[in-house]
Amino acid sequence: MTRTECRLIVAGTMLIGTTYGLARFAYGLLALSPSNLAAALVSGALFGAAYIMLTGVYLVWGIRRYADRPAIGLGLPFLMITAGQIVGSPLAGYLIGSRGYLVCFIAFALIAVATALIGARTTERAALQPASTSP
Repeated sequence: MTRTECRLIVAGTMLIGTTYGLARFAYGLLALSPSNLAAALVSGALFGAAYIMLTGVYLVWGIRRYADRPAIGLGLPFLMITAGQIVGSPLAGYLIGSRGYLVCFIAFALIAVATALIGARTTERAALQPASTSP
């Protein structure tokens, strides 16, 4: 790995960490003050910025992951984002209406943590697999 590649990896990691930090701050601001219009607007702007950055990261990751099939690498991340929005929006509306904001935030946070843990385990397993030598 070259020095430039190492710098790009560090910069990418910092960008992702900053993006997640923005999203967490946006969620926290909204959770602490859901009826404050200014807080809701700032929270929405921060979430929008984080969302745009993360979809870009997913796009680049997908294309690199499926370098031999770039159409799959481009389409699959956005398909998963869309599926999450289709399922998540009505579920959030139901949870907020029946159980309240706190239960909804906790439920979605648990889903996010579970997804991250599953993704981390899959990545670890892939790293442990021997490289294929077939043509």
